[in-house]
Amino acid sequence: MALRLLDLGLMPLAPYWREMLAVLAVASLAIGSLVAIVQTNLKRMLAYSTIGHMGFL
Repeated sequence: MALRLLDLGLMPLAPYWREMLAVLAVASLAIGSLVAIVQTNLKRMLAYSTIGHMGFL
C-alpha cells in the first residue's frame, strides 16, 4: 500500500525514493545477516535473521 501511495502520489520523485528503498533493502539485508551470524543467543539470531530477510521483500 505504501508503494502504491508513493507510486501514484509522488511519481515525479520516483527515481529518488525508489533508489532510497533499494539502498535501505540492501542495508537491512547485509546488516541483519552479518549481525545474525555472530549472535549466540537464539532469539537474537532469529530477530536479526528476520531483519535480514525483510531486505528481500
